[in-house]
Amino acid sequence: IGDKNWISEADGYAILQAYGLSVPAHRLVTDRQAAVDFASDLDRPVICKTAKPGVAHKSDVAGVFPNLTDAAQVARAYDDLRARLSPQVLIAEMLPKGSEWSLGAINDPNFGPVVRVAPGGTLVELLNENAMLMAPFDTETAQCAIAALRSARLLNGYRGTPPQDVRALAQAASDLSHLAWDLRDLIAEIEVNPIIVSQTGASVADAIIQPKQLEQSSEREET
Repeated sequence: IGDKNWISEADGYAILQAYGLSVPAHRLVTDRQAAVDFASDLDRPVICKTAKPGVAHKSDVAGVFPNLTDAAQVARAYDDLRARLSPQVLIAEMLPKGSEWSLGAINDPNFGPVVRVAPGGTLVELLNENAMLMAPFDTETAQCAIAALRSARLLNGYRGTPPQDVRALAQAASDLSHLAWDLRDLIAEIEVNPIIVSQTGASVADAIIQPKQLEQSSEREET
């Protein structure tokens, strides 16, 4: 399945936010001044990402500039992305550091929507474990599943780090499960990686959503 089938990250943020997930303050811009103005209004570090249609994995095309702290940096990042990729650029606030996790949802043709909760970011390959839950489910079910993971120790104050908001992660997983269930005829796959879990919440950093292909929907209607 090619990148062209993934919807834009800005649209993905909107869908996730509609179901209760926390997303960073962001704006889709198409010129340098709009990028600089929005970053200035935020008055905090921002990340600039290409919003070129058809590019889901932005880092693969050097399409991400993180932790920009002033107008000059934002302007240079925008100019570079415009020249190499597209004038469409997503500007978003940098989220505070925390424990990186991932959430995923896939619409299995036999079982329906399934949600995955797992370590995220750079820990995906190092901590090769996950919890798989049939959608939809509540926050308590998600919290029990997370607690059963060995990597849950990262959320509970591992080696002197402060405890993170486990319930916020569980709530986000539950919210995603309801999204996946409600839109099961429209969405094939959702990938949220990472979702940053802090002491006071869980916020989506990166997310991509793949809609079902038209021929897949047609086949479902015929059966």
